Amino acid sequence: MPQRGATGTSYCPRVCVFRGISSPADAFAVGRASCYDTLATNVAQNSALKPDVAMMNEPEAKRSRRSGDLRGPSRMAWLLLALAIAPFGLGAWGCYQGWRTLGWPTTEAKILGSDARRYESQRRDDGRTVTDVRHTVSVRYSYSVGGREYVGEGIQPYSYGMQNSALAREQFERYRPGLSVPLAYDPTSPADSYLEPGASSVSKMLLAIGLIFATAGWWVRGISKRGAKQRAR
Repeated sequence: MPQRGATGTSYCPRVCVFRGISSPADAFAVGRASCYDTLATNVAQNSALKPDVAMMNEPEAKRSRRSGDLRGPSRMAWLLLALAIAPFGLGAWGCYQGWRTLGWPTTEAKILGSDARRYESQRRDDGRTVTDVRHTVSVRYSYSVGGREYVGEGIQPYSYGMQNSALAREQFERYRPGLSVPLAYDPTSPADSYLEPGASSVSKMLLAIGLIFATAGWWVRGISKRGAKQRAR
């Protein structure tokens, strides 16, 4: 039967004698030393595992940083491509319809009147007041097709209600009242006519803006892809 010593620790006399332990105090000291050895071994094992855990987490952190670095350029690329859709579509459609008018029949038109308007707007720039000036022009003319008289106001096809300010001043000087100038009219609808057939300056400008945004978007997207491939190596 186990016996309890003065310290309250139970021990087996046979085991104690076999291990060379002859008293309860010696048995308690041996047990405490064994516990200390076990605790030190566990601490050493846990410390040895810490570098492995850090090495396992390091690639995940790098991947997170890489995805964060590439997310910005990728979003910028798609934003630029989205901004290119509207101006490119309107410009391409306007240029295509304008080029079709180059095949329309022509006739002589008489300028009935022309009107030029000047618009001013002010804005602040570096503490200074800057005045922006914009010019527009409107022209009325008459022409005859198949013995029928028509009155038109079209200057360039598919301008979308916009005008080039610098070109408007030239057009005002070019189309003075009383002058006879050639125009192109739609053979299927003679009421549709233009003094300057072909792609309008506004359509060309919209097409150019769309191409610029699209090119910038593909360029940024290419940089993002190359960066992703380099980081993956």
